Amino acid sequence: MILAILQARVSSSRLPGKVLKPILGEPMLQRQLERLANSKLIDKLVVATSEQTSDDALEELCHRLGKEFFRGDLDNVLDRFYKCAQKYHPDVIVRLTGDCPLIDPLIKEAELPSELEHVTPYIYNNEQLFRIGIFKNDVDLSHLRWTVDEKDDFDFVTLVYEELYPTKPNFTTADVLELCERMPSIKYINNCIKRNTGSKGVLNKNKGPLQGRKPSHVR
Repeated sequence: MILAILQARVSSSRLPGKVLKPILGEPMLQRQLERLANSKLIDKLVVATSEQTSDDALEELCHRLGKEFFRGDLDNVLDRFYKCAQKYHPDVIVRLTGDCPLIDPLIKEAELPSELEHVTPYIYNNEQLFRIGIFKNDVDLSHLRWTVDEKDDFDFVTLVYEELYPTKPNFTTADVLELCERMPSIKYINNCIKRNTGSKGVLNKNKGPLQGRKPSHVR
């Protein structure tokens, strides 16, 4: 079974409540779930949020949309993923984040604090334990920023939805790229934001109290 785990929380430090901010009248997370529903490879999709009361609204949204959810540790996202995966016993896990509402369904053992707060660093730091590969596009699009961390990111995504969703709800990456060529100005809405500031910042936590303490869930 291919299990997609979508991590999401309301308490974002840079743009609080971003996953519930409305895009064309519905929460951003709902728009992302709409797009993920078009995947023909995912067998089960679960929203993994925290046990904090601030994320009760995400549980309510999942109930309303008929989506499965799992609640776990707020800061130890890796533990949240691990326990969610244990519940479903998947053959393959697809990691998704709730700040990527432009995701295209056609593409598709930690100790340090940075490895606990972010799911993939432990994998990259232990290449001998995992098979790691890279899906590389024919054209370098790394200069484009389609995630939502700041208000400018949300403004960009909202404009994309306003332009494409009314006539083609299942718009693709190619449609967004065509829009950026047709309306070059929108590419510059959020291009001044530094990339990966969240993951870079958390590296400073590696010297914190969690260093040297092996989580019991890591095998």
